[in-house]
Amino acid sequence: MPNLIRLETILAQNLKLHKAKINCISQMIIGLITAQSSNLKKIARHFPNTTQTDSNYRRIQRFLADTELDEHQIASLIYNLFGLDKVTLTIDRTNWKLGKSNINIFMLAAVHHGIAIPLYWTMLDKRGNSSTLERTELIEKFIHNFGKDKIVKILADREFVGKAWFNWFTTEHLKFAIRIKKDSKVFNSNGESVQIHTLFHNLSQQQTYHHDRTLMVDDCSVKVSAKLDSDNDYVIVATNDFDDDDAMATYAKRWQIETLFSCFKGRGFNLEDTHLTIRWCFKKYADIKHSHC
Repeated sequence: MPNLIRLETILAQNLKLHKAKINCISQMIIGLITAQSSNLKKIARHFPNTTQTDSNYRRIQRFLADTELDEHQIASLIYNLFGLDKVTLTIDRTNWKLGKSNINIFMLAAVHHGIAIPLYWTMLDKRGNSSTLERTELIEKFIHNFGKDKIVKILADREFVGKAWFNWFTTEHLKFAIRIKKDSKVFNSNGESVQIHTLFHNLSQQQTYHHDRTLMVDDCSVKVSAKLDSDNDYVIVATNDFDDDDAMATYAKRWQIETLFSCFKGRGFNLEDTHLTIRWCFKKYADIKHSHC
């Protein structure tokens, strides 16, 4: 009970919800942590009360059906709990098939001591990658709530590329370190248009090479670093931050969001066990799940 009371106090300070709903979400978080599963029946079984499991389960269902959670309040709660200030952000998505439904979560998170901290997320109504508009809208939510000055840099994998996307960074004066595709077109020292990996054909394992020329990638001036991974595939990272002397090391922090997804899906919380097929209901449940990170 002391843990429940402390949690209720913290949530009440950040979420504008009725006391009864604060109590419900607090018990859901404790049940989630105790059960180490996102299955609602298991969570209901671990509510810190003496009520029967079926009653707790129905209470969870009503909460998910009736409660609107403000995403900016959730983000501020998480931001404050972790004492975040200026942050390096990373974006990525994770997806799986749930019956006939495609669950595709697109997330913006802050890198933090080895694991990313989720701040904003959305459910994509498709199986594939996000659009430039969907990416910029997600980041602009952070800017609206916390300010652009809180962003140190934005990290992303090679599916997050394109002229419109890179131009947005230039327009907004935001720094990035993004892995680019090895067949991205650049001009070599002879002025010939070539695939970028040809500039690094002498790479060896364990070597990181920082190209000595500024290159144009998707109409954006960048400095580029490259190395070979364990499968001898090229890892090529572009950054528009010319003061970053090791963009490869900066980009490596992106892996923290993969660690986050792994924790959600398999290392205890088993997000895929939720069995909520209604997308908007799943989004609400993800809000609750992330609010306790």
